[in-house]
Amino acid sequence: MLLAVRDIDALLLRTGAKSSVFTCFAGLFERFEQRVVFEKLRVEKLRVLAEILGGGGWAFISRGTRIVFCTEPLRHRVCPGSVELSVSGEPPLLNLSVLRKGCSSKPPPNTVFCPRHFNTDYGNYIRYIFSGRVQVNRSNPFFRLPAFLYTVYYGSELIKIGTVISFKGSRRLLEQPGLLYSFILAAPSIAEARKAEVALSSLPGVSQAPSAKERFSYLTRASHRSIEEHLRAFACRLATVLRRARSTGILKEELKRWFTQDKPLTVMNIDWGMDTPNIRILIRSSDINKILSGDSCVVEGYAHGALLLNCASAGSVAVPYELLRDRVLCLELLKS
Repeated sequence: MLLAVRDIDALLLRTGAKSSVFTCFAGLFERFEQRVVFEKLRVEKLRVLAEILGGGGWAFISRGTRIVFCTEPLRHRVCPGSVELSVSGEPPLLNLSVLRKGCSSKPPPNTVFCPRHFNTDYGNYIRYIFSGRVQVNRSNPFFRLPAFLYTVYYGSELIKIGTVISFKGSRRLLEQPGLLYSFILAAPSIAEARKAEVALSSLPGVSQAPSAKERFSYLTRASHRSIEEHLRAFACRLATVLRRARSTGILKEELKRWFTQDKPLTVMNIDWGMDTPNIRILIRSSDINKILSGDSCVVEGYAHGALLLNCASAGSVAVPYELLRDRVLCLELLKS
């Protein structure tokens, strides 16, 4: 069968929290104290949602699912389809209704959506997120919802910054191959969150889109340090970025009030329920097609933005979620 991975569904449960104060260095002689609330989250009931292309409905891929790959498992990109969002009420109490509609069409070159879904509300929202060149339409429900600005830490000097609409929320973090995470801004709309994202990404050490190879490479090298060391490093680097944003004037006046001085940072660590110290990561599409060609695998789980497989020929491998999403996959799903 041919299918396309579309989304992740899971429960994120808060299992603990503690407060700390770190002494951070902003330069050779300047130091400051940063308060941090460290939250531990546990993932439960994680499932990857896949569309069976050609009108075959939907399927969930979860721990224990058996997969038999075709000789060419990973193929061309496919249109994401449409997500119809109905919103009623006023913030902070909103009622949402979400209906996902699939699509089997291959988009034209250099585009994400097929012509039929290019100018839908969802199509305009996604294109705005990735390019910022789509005009904000206030009648579009995706532009009316509150949004968050989040950051991801990989154990390196680099911090990723991104935006997520409120109805997806913390599930966006599950797609990221990160070590620590922090929501740093709740904005009234995705347009306001996007302004802050663009402004902050202009600062040194901040990126909107590091490559998958970079992110997984950072994670691999970070494993020798304790989570406490990483927590201090991330908190101080993130606090330094926000201090620099306030002092350099890159934030417009309406954004400054969201980055108040001395506000505690909330940093999250996700317990994926399994260790992945020696697993091989298939970082390129060509790796997937070469190594998993014709192989039979069992899904062991999901961690750090990757599907974990135990395969008859390839052994234990991790396949990054971002390589699978909205790509045609050729395989057979067998009952657990």
